[in-house]
Amino acid sequence: MRQRGFTLMEMLLVIAIIGAFVYFMFNLFGESRDSASAIRTANRVANIIADTTDLLSGQADTTACVDATVISNGAIPDEMVSGTSISNSYGGDVTLASGGLGGASANACVLTFEDVPQDDCSRIVRRTEQLADRISVDGTNVKRYGRDLDISSLGTQCSSANQLDLVWTYRVL
Repeated sequence: MRQRGFTLMEMLLVIAIIGAFVYFMFNLFGESRDSASAIRTANRVANIIADTTDLLSGQADTTACVDATVISNGAIPDEMVSGTSISNSYGGDVTLASGGLGGASANACVLTFEDVPQDDCSRIVRRTEQLADRISVDGTNVKRYGRDLDISSLGTQCSSANQLDLVWTYRVL
């Protein structure tokens, strides 16, 4: 007599294969979503650095590199501005201040993104490393003035907390 249908073992095998496929797809698309968030943030950082550099390039110093001035001159994307404050897509504050590089004062801007998720930290910094002279993660320099990005330090710092503050210091003058 010939058997019809599937055995229990065959059914369990099919369910296991489908489960593995679903698990793989969730992980793949979850990583893409996280990566997209990091790319979007890195693009915003790049735009802010380019726009503030253009805005201040003819000035005697960078004392005008403050939130109110860059907001009023359109150097911050509109979706990040609420009144006189700037927020990133993670809900953290964004600030701009005048700074110095190479022993000089007021020749650079300092851009801070607060509360960046651990998962996006390294991706954002690596995508923006060429735009800044100095980069720090939670107060530790991962790129020092005149040097390359320290990948080892970046990995350590980006895994040190769930929410991190990223700071880019870039020469304007």
